[in-house]
Amino acid sequence: MECTNCFHTRDLCVGNVGLENGCFYLTLLEGFKWMACIPCFARPNLLRKLKVAMDKGTGTTAYLCTKEGFSFKTTILNEKDRTYFGCSNWGAFAKAYKFEEGMAIHFDFSKYSDSHPDILVDLENIPILPPSYFLAPKTTQEIVDSTYYTADSVLTWEEKNYLVSFVDGIECFTNTHNDGKNYASYVPLVHALNKTNIQNKCLVRIIFSFIFSCTLHKLNIVLTILLLCSCNRSSQDVLYLRLWMAMVR
Repeated sequence: MECTNCFHTRDLCVGNVGLENGCFYLTLLEGFKWMACIPCFARPNLLRKLKVAMDKGTGTTAYLCTKEGFSFKTTILNEKDRTYFGCSNWGAFAKAYKFEEGMAIHFDFSKYSDSHPDILVDLENIPILPPSYFLAPKTTQEIVDSTYYTADSVLTWEEKNYLVSFVDGIECFTNTHNDGKNYASYVPLVHALNKTNIQNKCLVRIIFSFIFSCTLHKLNIVLTILLLCSCNRSSQDVLYLRLWMAMVR
């Protein structure tokens, strides 16, 4: 049954010992609706943190922060029976970090003291882009956007830093040495290795190159496979193989 105050299921609004009254989940709606209602069980701690009386109709601001260091300003609107939050640029924020409709976001403000001004947003499992992406040139961003991922090889936020760095390094080298004329467009390819590819829990950096002729277009195509050590993955001991393809005149 849906709670008439916060529109969440009533079982979530009663006896949420596991959520510690400091955590709640929201699901992104179609069009990224910018005002969302905070569950009843989470209201007391949230309003106490913001120093707002439960029954006071008022508005205030807070910063929703991610574990990765992103933050965005949000408006908190409190009414007698319910509390809303949202931000005018919510749609732009969702688009920038590739949020998708139906995606659940975990908010947690129980880990900080009352004096801490921020609310933590746990996006650990959401494939958002790292800050380095937005600092990179547009050409680098376009190549990163065109990256091809094989099955079960989605990169985490931290691993995408390596992807951005590698592509940016290639672009910087070709521009500095004026080698751009020697390369056609290339597409980064990410592929997941399985446990049989790991020896003694270690994978060293190895580069393989295969050259073959493409008589149809009279081009030599160079396929370079770059193996990089990957970050530890929580429940899967998986390393990632980055394949970078470059078509050479």
